[in-house]
Amino acid sequence: MMLRLWDPLYQLFTGCDKPPRILEDFFKSNESRCVLEFLQSVLAVFERPLLLLQKPTLLLPELLSVAENFMFQIKNRQERAFFGSATATSLRILSNEAAVLLQENFLEFYTTVIDYVEKWFRSELLPSNISWVMLTTRDVDYNEVVELARQIAPDIAEMDELFNEVMELNRLIKQIPDTVFNEDSAETKWMKVFQGNYSFPCIYKLVSIILSIPVSNAFVEQVFSLCGAQWTDQRNSLKPETVKALLQVRVNFDLTCNEMFKFLMKNNSLRQKIRGAAKWE
Repeated sequence: MMLRLWDPLYQLFTGCDKPPRILEDFFKSNESRCVLEFLQSVLAVFERPLLLLQKPTLLLPELLSVAENFMFQIKNRQERAFFGSATATSLRILSNEAAVLLQENFLEFYTTVIDYVEKWFRSELLPSNISWVMLTTRDVDYNEVVELARQIAPDIAEMDELFNEVMELNRLIKQIPDTVFNEDSAETKWMKVFQGNYSFPCIYKLVSIILSIPVSNAFVEQVFSLCGAQWTDQRNSLKPETVKALLQVRVNFDLTCNEMFKFLMKNNSLRQKIRGAAKWE
């Protein structure tokens, strides 16, 4: 946003009488714009992983993929000293000394990010060979299933029944229509596989363990933030049941205004309850 408004802001803080000294110096410095261009470039790498981490149904294989892709991009930028195309243009108009200093700072930023992620995200402590759990293809690799079983359920890793289950699973998922297979989430696919089918006790155990591992508290924190937005000092007399109902609507309903209107017009009993006084009791 600041880069889009750079020219008018520059005119404002360098052309007016007695502007704040810190702002005047900031906008007169070519280094300032260069730093902003670097931040705009590198923070775009952060945006997608952060959005994915806020998913309410984020699974462990997805988390590992997100972290791996993020680190891949940051390390590539560091190894190739890439700071963004616009940043490179701005660096060329600086003095050699200023440009070198900024590049060293940008590289230090990459190093700090990598060190932080490697310190707090210990992927080596998590199960490996789990990508097949996402069922992105119709051919589950038996060897990957065995490797995962050796880590989290050694008792079934050497069972011949596991091979039979994997073969039967592949046969079953190949029968799912393409439109359904491509649109369904991993959880929905497994629900359809296991529902009323007791032919996969070993695979069921492996999948249940992986899908049960909590990988992010972002959604929980979001719910608490929504709760605070509803239960304010001005609305401190709300009953817990009312706050619960409000949160359920905010979290579970993704209807647009028009869709909500059509939904209410088709649901006469709900409209009567809305008009009634029972909700205040």
